[in-house]
Amino acid sequence: MNAVQTVIENAMLDELDSRGLMPIARARALLAATTEFRRGETHIVDGAVVFDSDRLWAALLSLDDAEEFNREAKRLDWFFHPRSPLDAAAHTRFGDGIIDWLESCLLPNGVLFNVPCCVIAHLLAVGTPRAFHVANETRDVDSRQDPEYGPGLFSPDSPGDYDEYDLPASPAGGAYSGEGHNMLMSWMGRHPGIAIPLLADMADAESTDDAKRRAAFIIKNVLAPNDHSWGAFQIIADERGEAWTTALFERLDAPLP
Repeated sequence: MNAVQTVIENAMLDELDSRGLMPIARARALLAATTEFRRGETHIVDGAVVFDSDRLWAALLSLDDAEEFNREAKRLDWFFHPRSPLDAAAHTRFGDGIIDWLESCLLPNGVLFNVPCCVIAHLLAVGTPRAFHVANETRDVDSRQDPEYGPGLFSPDSPGDYDEYDLPASPAGGAYSGEGHNMLMSWMGRHPGIAIPLLADMADAESTDDAKRRAAFIIKNVLAPNDHSWGAFQIIADERGEAWTTALFERLDAPLP
């Protein structure tokens, strides 16, 4: 059973269409009447607990294509989550095209607003340069998690400041927090063939901003000394040429393999 089928099963729908999804007219009607993604009412169906949020998520996944999903996901105010922070069902259903929604979760000050709590799981699933730039530009992560329960099935609907859509604060001085740095490293671990050449381009750029300095630091102190694990030199050389890559490593004083 894939991730989408699990979502549909959790929603305990009384009718499925030929795709095995919520009938699209019903999905569109449900979303048209909704402005906020909340847990909502609790229903007992054949002994199973079903929330309104389960059916809303199923409706989003039952839309026609990534363009329609992006439009509806960006329109909603999110106060609750699908059942699991590891849920990447929208990527299973619509593929890399969901990047429009994920880009909207990165706020102007560099904070990735991880509500719903599966934004990160979806971002890690998308293997494109646009997704790299979201991961790279994430300076901090704000999940608005309830301190007692965290996100997911048993989380309260809107504890504390979930309803306060003030701009989450970025780290002091706009630096990268530990969570912000982990976001990039996790994405690079999933998509090294995309991330590593783009980091090399940034490290080679003329600018002296934080992104260039961090890219240079990662190549020199993380990738190059562990080339047996990352294979970074060859990944970059395959994309940019061996001479260019050698010159970059020498300029950064990074060990050559």
